[in-house]
Amino acid sequence: MHGKHSNSDEHNLTSVNVTARIARKMLVLETHKPANVEKELNEQNLPVKTIYELPFKVTMENKLRCFQYKVIHNIVPTNNKLYKMKLKTSPSCDRYGNPYQNLLNLLYECTRTQTFWQLVIAWWNKKRSETVVLNATDIL
Repeated sequence: MHGKHSNSDEHNLTSVNVTARIARKMLVLETHKPANVEKELNEQNLPVKTIYELPFKVTMENKLRCFQYKVIHNIVPTNNKLYKMKLKTSPSCDRYGNPYQNLLNLLYECTRTQTFWQLVIAWWNKKRSETVVLNATDIL
């Protein structure tokens, strides 16, 4: 077994004294590295647990919740990712020719999405009588 354990009982593992907590620690916490996105969030001092819980608090619509989960975990199938998986012939954006279509390009930088976000911000500011400015981090 690899890693250190805080409890002395964990050193003498038998089928009798293995708890779910010990098994989880052995299987998950010690053998799997955190996702790259999790490392980046930690580096920026952002609350990782709170961000992971967002899809479950924001909406009850399953399709939207699923999409939010994919965005948070950076697993939306962009052309750049599909190209790396050899499912696309080019990593560029199909509509606007950006050389590498990634999540930021798809949801924020693209001209079509910029127009969408400008309309959303204008609508929000009109309804709420306030001025909201969203940057890429806020949107993603």
